[in-house]
Amino acid sequence: MATIEQVLQEVSARLRKQTGTPALEARLLAAHVTGKTTSWVAAHPEHRLDQEQTQQIERLVRRYEEGEPLPYILGHWEFYGLDFLVNPSVLIPRPETELLVESALRWLKEHPDRHTAVDAGTGSG
Repeated sequence: MATIEQVLQEVSARLRKQTGTPALEARLLAAHVTGKTTSWVAAHPEHRLDQEQTQQIERLVRRYEEGEPLPYILGHWEFYGLDFLVNPSVLIPRPETELLVESALRWLKEHPDRHTAVDAGTGSG
């Protein structure tokens, strides 16, 4: 049985080719498999993963290496402080879009007489 720290190091090394944040992606995968938070994963590097968890992480890493987006692998993704379920039928929430939301909210605050906003042509809506 490998420790979380050992698995994170191995996964991070493998994911360097796919991402600029391999340690974060490794923690997200470990949290997903263990059912814990990324904070818990980081705070418990000595925790031993059982064989099924180790095999599950291996399967998920292979999917990622084959080009499947991490949010689809995890089945959810955070956007603007909310956790959204995602799958290949929906667009993945993008961090850049949070800037658009912030701009829209700021505009609405600056124009209190306007209470209507339209989400047109911006993906899943």
